Amino acid sequence: MEAPQTPESVGAVFIRGPWDTSPQTVYERLPGVSGRILQEHLRETYVTAVQVTLPFFVLGQDGKKYRCLRRSPFNDRNQQDTRAKYRALILQKGIILGVRSELIAVRSKDKICNGEGGHALYWWDILGGAHLVEAAYDAHEEDPDNAQVRVSIEKGVPVTTLDERTPPDVQKHFKEEANAFNMIAGVTSFLESYNRIDEIGQNYRKHCKAERAADPGGDDDGDKATTSQKGAETKYAAWLDKHYPSTFASFDEFKAARVFMNAMQKLQIFDDWASWCDAHCIFSDGALSNTHTIYSNYELVKALGKFPEFTHVLLEALKLVVPSNDGSPWLWQQRAESSSIALLLAPM
Repeated sequence: MEAPQTPESVGAVFIRGPWDTSPQTVYERLPGVSGRILQEHLRETYVTAVQVTLPFFVLGQDGKKYRCLRRSPFNDRNQQDTRAKYRALILQKGIILGVRSELIAVRSKDKICNGEGGHALYWWDILGGAHLVEAAYDAHEEDPDNAQVRVSIEKGVPVTTLDERTPPDVQKHFKEEANAFNMIAGVTSFLESYNRIDEIGQNYRKHCKAERAADPGGDDDGDKATTSQKGAETKYAAWLDKHYPSTFASFDEFKAARVFMNAMQKLQIFDDWASWCDAHCIFSDGALSNTHTIYSNYELVKALGKFPEFTHVLLEALKLVVPSNDGSPWLWQQRAESSSIALLLAPM
């Protein structure tokens, strides 16, 4: 039986240097480590300060105030309904400290302006807590004289900061961990899962290429297996579960999401659909199921995606799979699985 993970047993041994940007996931960077043990190693290496207060605005050399906090490019959880809920709470109560998981930020290399004395001022990219920060700016813009908003903006926000050299895979992991216990937007959305598809495919092909280089006589399992399809899928599924845990409920769900993503990209409508979801989907609805959404979307694109002339019909049909704030009916929220959708779309 494998020995339990402890800080002493794993020894914070990175398979590559902590600043190496080649690992695609933290599980490749620190193989065999997960959960709290993984978190301890990452925090020990990359966290520079805990509970440091960052301002919402900085004073430029020209005497003007400039925003200095923004969503990190690695944080793709851009849900407008979540942002609106935070804005309403802030207008009512201000930012209440300690009620959500910690905010995490890393200083960007992008300059905002020059401050007093001519020194450069830089953006802080928010990995965890971006909706809250954006909502605070929204509330301040809507009602700057609101007492709760004013004190929240004046006091700033406490964050955990990361070293500016922190590699992308580590920043993405901190983003996921920071949002995991968020009271409003903690669940990974189906959009985030779809956005991982291309990255997963690229990283798995790199993994297989590295394996072939290490063992030229071994099986070429990539996305196109030379052995058996079942064996290739088993290997792919094990790799996916190790490097992208909880991104998909099963390998079948991943395959359904991949078919949908490929079809939507081929039709050149994925970005339009994703933008609509960001603006209108009610991600915080407790009845919204990622699994149901992914399989329902799969059935719809399988039935309609082969007809380019029905692209507009497909886009409208996809709106019916999720709860929204634009008046589109949520037709399939009670379905336990997607067979009813397949039946609905069966040729007559």
